Amino acid sequence: MKFSKWIPVLIAVLFFIFPHKGHAVDYSISQFDILAEVQESGEVNVTETHTYEFDSEFNGITRHLAPKDGSAIENVKASENGEDLDLSVENDLYRIYRAGEDETIEVTITYTIKDAIQSNGDLAEFYWAFFGDVNESDYGNVSVALIPPSPTSDVTAFGYDRAFDKESIQGDGTVRFEYGKVPAQTKGDIRAAWDADVFSSSIVNTEEDLRAELAAAKESLEQEAAAYNERRDLIAVIGISVLAIYGLYLLYLIITGVRRSKSVQKEARSHDHSGTGIPSEIMSLPALIWYMNGHLPNEAIGASLLNLVRKGNVIQSTESEFMIAHRRDLKEQEEILLNWLFNEIGSGDTFTLEELEQYTSIKENHTQYQHSEALWKEAVHREMKGHELYENKTNHRLAAGFSSLIMLPLIVLFPLHDLMPELFAAVMLMIAAIAYAIAYSPRTVKGVLIRNEWIEAKRSYFNTSVDEWENWSEDDKMRMYLYGLGSNDKDIMDKNDKLIAAFKPLSASAASAYTVDISTLAILSAVTGPSFHSANESASIQSSSNASSAGAGGGGVGGGGGGSGAF
Repeated sequence: MKFSKWIPVLIAVLFFIFPHKGHAVDYSISQFDILAEVQESGEVNVTETHTYEFDSEFNGITRHLAPKDGSAIENVKASENGEDLDLSVENDLYRIYRAGEDETIEVTITYTIKDAIQSNGDLAEFYWAFFGDVNESDYGNVSVALIPPSPTSDVTAFGYDRAFDKESIQGDGTVRFEYGKVPAQTKGDIRAAWDADVFSSSIVNTEEDLRAELAAAKESLEQEAAAYNERRDLIAVIGISVLAIYGLYLLYLIITGVRRSKSVQKEARSHDHSGTGIPSEIMSLPALIWYMNGHLPNEAIGASLLNLVRKGNVIQSTESEFMIAHRRDLKEQEEILLNWLFNEIGSGDTFTLEELEQYTSIKENHTQYQHSEALWKEAVHREMKGHELYENKTNHRLAAGFSSLIMLPLIVLFPLHDLMPELFAAVMLMIAAIAYAIAYSPRTVKGVLIRNEWIEAKRSYFNTSVDEWENWSEDDKMRMYLYGLGSNDKDIMDKNDKLIAAFKPLSASAASAYTVDISTLAILSAVTGPSFHSANESASIQSSSNASSAGAGGGGVGGGGGGSGAF
């Protein structure tokens, strides 16, 4: 099995499973510290310290501050090392201007929250979200400190989502939340309540029993956490069992495939190629090139035309002009090639390289050129498939591919329950199953035999002396030459040049009107190969330049707790 050509597909699968969020500015936020000093009046003075590490040019940072209903954020300022920084605001998004490149900066943001305290005369509560699920950036480490107006021992505190079970209450009533790392788009609301006696009586603004409400909310969180942990343990047990069973299933498939491949290789080795020169001509030149290389290089078109010269279907009247001699014994792809070159580009019975250059220089012809090329390649591929070089394992591959869907529920459930090692294993197994389904295409004995013979022929060709090569038939010389040309194989082409340079061409009396020798073929290829390569490059580049491309734009941070960014 050849996996290298499927690497782009696997990369696409990885990006689908782990979508990459691109930023115009390359940065990380290593530290985010919040100090909230609650005043007796109920106002909260907040000091935020943001540590940004930039690996690119930047113009500043952003901070979205989304107030709760009924509250307001005022007097927002920013500074660095005690020096004020310019800022602007639009829809609660503050842009703080501080340009630089490849450096670490520490920006301090201060502001006041109005009407953030709710009190019933017994307790006074601060319930806030300093960031929310609209936050676009990861935080390396987050800490929040809530300081009451004066020391008190009557304190209740807890947090939601990322803040759950992260609180600690100090002896003076200060509440600290140590979040640690907080991924983007993560919530972490916090609640803290102190004895109302440390606040002004004028902020009493509710008749609700805050103590009972907080106790009920905390108990509910603890029950949810207990249920979550129980569910997490159950999912882990079931998930790991499924991973193990599915992993063994994939291992069985792979081992079975390897054994089958070795068996076929062994049978193929029993059919040693004992002839001289190169292997016998079982399939056409372009079909062979496709089979051995997995694709058709641009040079394969010119080589296929010269192969028709070799076979006598086409003759060259001048160095750049070709004529159709006859259309007998043509394969489908050869008929398509002749119609494309002689009828579509040329004048019917003749085709010149000047006509090719003129045709591809006209922008309006590029679509038709690529369409005709695609038709020819499809016919070449059909011919290759017709030789049954690969075993038909469609049902087996479909079964393997669709079996990977077993991983989808686990890929959804594992991250929801913070089972990241298990998630990684599930993703890797799914990718392995998809890769296996795509790439598993075992060769038949015939396919292995052809491939092994040509690999061996190429290896032995490099050790062939001029005297040995001269004993080859003229047809074998031309076939190896055209194989190297059409495959764009630099090693074979270099060897060809060395042999031809030391070879005495056939005398004029030895050639007939419809034969061509290796020397003549080499001269033709020197002009034909670059012409078709340039034609394909021209058609491809011009066509791709017509396609429009759109870049992804970065949006601002929305409400729901706010977030951080850079520009």
